[in-house]
Amino acid sequence: MQACDTKHPPGTIVITAASLARYAEFWLSVEAVKTPPGSQIVACRGADIPFQLNEGVRHMTGAWAWSLGDGHTFTPDTLLKLLAREVDFVLPVVPRRDPPFWPVLMHGPLGAKMRRYTWKELPTSGLFKIPVGDSAGQAGALVKKHVLDTLGDPWFEGGKLTPGRLMEDKYFVHRLHQLGVTMYVDCEVVMPHIANIAITPQQHEGRWYAGHIMPGGYPMLWDEPEDVGKWGQHLKGSGIQVIVGCARR
Repeated sequence: MQACDTKHPPGTIVITAASLARYAEFWLSVEAVKTPPGSQIVACRGADIPFQLNEGVRHMTGAWAWSLGDGHTFTPDTLLKLLAREVDFVLPVVPRRDPPFWPVLMHGPLGAKMRRYTWKELPTSGLFKIPVGDSAGQAGALVKKHVLDTLGDPWFEGGKLTPGRLMEDKYFVHRLHQLGVTMYVDCEVVMPHIANIAITPQQHEGRWYAGHIMPGGYPMLWDEPEDVGKWGQHLKGSGIQVIVGCARR
């Protein structure tokens, strides 16, 4: 972690899984991240993710908390770019780690049968305001301390939406909607999700795709069978070309 920015107040990076993180790529990203001086990392172990997140927030210091799951990679300037937006809540563009690799955004109403966003629905620049009633994951979310103080402990609770499933992130966003907090996705910052390989949001011909950076440095655009099957029903009539394993140099 490199303390190198004095434009923003210090805060806390909250990491779930602590030293039990699954991927070396994640820790390499953490080691290289640039932060305002005085920032700290809180990495908590525990029985489940809500417990770990809550413990991290309880021990936070500074003006903001940036929550990270251990299944992501990110560039060193990711945190500073999010801080530069100077909003109460902002997420990078994050793909799901399961196919189809669409954004970690869900259409309401909140519940077990929420509909996934497709890449076509997400702008390729600027800030995208998460509509009231829609939800998102929390990995990579930058939240200001005064918002967390207003929400109150516990911040993350599992099992509130669907029995047997945590969905603590979606419930967290739901509660913020209830408080009237405006939440954004920064469409100019991406956070890859590690599946078998790191799935990285890619832009091509004015829209988003899930993808991967090849060893030669060029992007590979991905589409899974679900895009033309079950989940592909959302694409009918949209004019979207399905690209399967097509390298774009």
